[in-house]
Amino acid sequence: MFLRAISFVCVVQAFFLSAACMLVSSSDGTKIYANAVGNPSNPGMVIIHGLMLSGTVFDDVVNDVRLTSLFYLVTYDMRGHGQSDKPSSAADYTSRLFADDFAAVSKAFGLKSPVVVGWSYGGTVFSDIFTNLPAGSVSGLVGIAALPYTGMTSLGVNTPTSLAYLTGVFIDDDVPTYINSKVAFVDSLFNNPQNVPAETKWEWLGTAVTQLPSVTTFLLNRPQDPSALYAAGALGLPLLLMAGTNDKVVLNDVIINATASHFTKVQVRRIQGGSHSLFYDNKDECILWLITFMVTIRQS
Repeated sequence: MFLRAISFVCVVQAFFLSAACMLVSSSDGTKIYANAVGNPSNPGMVIIHGLMLSGTVFDDVVNDVRLTSLFYLVTYDMRGHGQSDKPSSAADYTSRLFADDFAAVSKAFGLKSPVVVGWSYGGTVFSDIFTNLPAGSVSGLVGIAALPYTGMTSLGVNTPTSLAYLTGVFIDDDVPTYINSKVAFVDSLFNNPQNVPAETKWEWLGTAVTQLPSVTTFLLNRPQDPSALYAAGALGLPLLLMAGTNDKVVLNDVIINATASHFTKVQVRRIQGGSHSLFYDNKDECILWLITFMVTIRQS
């Protein structure tokens, strides 16, 4: 069976607003943890997290009344991450399966052609969707410091900071180096990590540590083809690219220059002083541009 939501379901309803979390079975039986907030009759927005993290990084955003009053917000943990299953072979991380995960979550929450927001590695799901799912599966894309496909790393998108700790996250025989690398990774996501509440940093770090080095390798090395995504862009698929000028993880100009030319309807918003985690350090500006983009799509 292609999809089915299984037993773990929690629902809280208050007037028009609802919040629900569930485990959804994808096409291969992998369980995908997903969460939804807002009015299901509102336009849908699916927000996908970055590498080694989970949908919990968006908790403050998806519970912001400026968004919940207008949209139905869905987050999910990609396979290999967070509360979702973490399969143990490269064959479990194909483009087809990532697309199936998205389709399973969309169906479970009754989403019809949502806007998809991808942060960092989460943007790679864009290529999975357009390579494997029917036309009309999404109505627009938002990339927040986002890679549209895994192969873009070959263009030199990493900063010296992220290159310095990346090798350590793949080490499985040196615990201190592994932990220190993941601490450096989490710190690099913020403008001022020393000012981030301890509970937030520990939650993000704890999530990152639960991903084994082998799974991180599968995720970064999985083959993808962006040609279908770029073809949709040439035909008018709306795209918003947001980037912080103080990003310590990726070189956003490299990503923007390699991506924007493939889209006829593209907006680029550079947030001065913005970090890699724009939705955290620059929440108000991030929400403003999300709302503006969604309104533009609805009016077109």
